[in-house]
Amino acid sequence: MKHLSLAALLFVTMAVRADAQQPVLELDTPQCNWTWSVYLPPPLNIFGIPTVTDQFQIVGRVGGPFVRNTAGIVYEGQFTTGEITMAPDLEGYFPDGVGGVWATYKITNVLMRKESLPLDFGVSGSSDGTYSGDHWFNFISGTADIHITNGGTFTVPLDGLDSLPQYQQGAFTSNPDGSLHFESSEVHAFLLFDPTSSLTFDLSLSGDIVADEIFDITTYCSGDGSGTACPCGNAAGADEGCMNGTGMGGQLTASGTASAGANSLVLQASNLVPSQPGLYFQGNNATGNAAGITFGDGLRCAGGGVIRLQVRFADTTGSSNSSIDIPTSGGVLAGQTKRYQVWYRDPNSTPCGLGFNLTNGIEVVWGA
Repeated sequence: MKHLSLAALLFVTMAVRADAQQPVLELDTPQCNWTWSVYLPPPLNIFGIPTVTDQFQIVGRVGGPFVRNTAGIVYEGQFTTGEITMAPDLEGYFPDGVGGVWATYKITNVLMRKESLPLDFGVSGSSDGTYSGDHWFNFISGTADIHITNGGTFTVPLDGLDSLPQYQQGAFTSNPDGSLHFESSEVHAFLLFDPTSSLTFDLSLSGDIVADEIFDITTYCSGDGSGTACPCGNAAGADEGCMNGTGMGGQLTASGTASAGANSLVLQASNLVPSQPGLYFQGNNATGNAAGITFGDGLRCAGGGVIRLQVRFADTTGSSNSSIDIPTSGGVLAGQTKRYQVWYRDPNSTPCGLGFNLTNGIEVVWGA
């Protein structure tokens, strides 16, 4: 049994949806109206003037690990994932004070992520979904071009730049179908600096974020007794696989976005057996009607058209993560639904004596 091939994972069964592993919220762009301003601090002390408009809208997603109670109210979590673009680009000029133009500027190709510290929802038992805490925007990419009249042209890459942490407030509520609705009004301030010219200027973004939960990354097939029973009574916690020799169940989560055209989705495994190998694999179907089928010390959750993605060794804490372009390696196309799982070794402390186990499953509905 310890030498079973992954080719044995050939059963095809009907898939059903499960509860969200972590909320992914799509921005309601028409309701996300933002303004921007640019300022050159003293000794110049000049405010930028927009060439076309000081208004823009944001497009994309926000998300992160958020915990909901049985009533569906969020009472814990933080923003960690998602990607946001803005349109149109930010374009304007700095006046020279005598009717002319001192410099022009343009900020283009912006891709950013909303991030935060763990948020304060108040007392968990009485939370109504409102929160407060420090937030910031992280520039994943973007460029600021500045052309000084009768001077030089400077390009400032924005990759990796964070806005200054700002205390923000917002609220999660529930839509009629039980999915999350999110709203907040925010201000984000960046300090941009070009080391070549020693030019420093302040960029301020402010506006509303309105978003609704979509279920493109979900967890299913937990070894907590909610589906198929674990093979030797070795049940574990919610959203984990069946218990392994560490006393916990291997857990698979995901971060990033389910875009077939981007390399942003990362599969992350934890509670594995330290220093043992695990195989990340992709399947077309959720086995056992998404409840899983017993296999080794655990449950096989993904099957049908199985593709081996990557073997990764767990570190000393029992964690590992994928490091490949998943949609390319898995041959994924927009509109397809795929399931993911990690099959890992547990040779010495195996609860059922079969030497290997599996995490819970992750279902991804791939978009463009």
